[in-house]
Amino acid sequence: MLRPGGVFALTFSTRWFEPKVIRIWPELHEFERMGLVSQFFVRSDKFNDLHTLSERGWPRLPDDEDRYYPELAESDPVYAVWGRKKVECREGMTCLDGSGHSPLAKVNCPA
Repeated sequence: MLRPGGVFALTFSTRWFEPKVIRIWPELHEFERMGLVSQFFVRSDKFNDLHTLSERGWPRLPDDEDRYYPELAESDPVYAVWGRKKVECREGMTCLDGSGHSPLAKVNCPA
C-alpha cells in the first residue's frame, strides 16, 4: 500500500528471463521499455510528477562472484521510472499553503 504523495519507483536493467516478462518485452529496445513502463504509470491515472532515469557506462567493480568480471568492463545499465501517488481530494481539504492542493503530490483539487 502506498500513501497519497508517496513515491513508487520501478527499476530494471537489460537482464531478464523470458518466462518472467510480458510478451512484448523481448521485442522492445531498452529505451522503449522505459517508455512502456512510463505509459503504465500514465495510464493507471494514479501517479503524477513522473520521472525517468537511465544510467550506463559505470565501471564494473572487481568481484570474485561476478561471472562477468573482468570480461565485461562496464556494469549493466539501470533504468528507473518513478512518480508520486496522486492525492484524492475531498471536500474541505486544505494544505499548508492554503491553495486546496497538496504541494507534495502536485495535484490540483477542485475549487
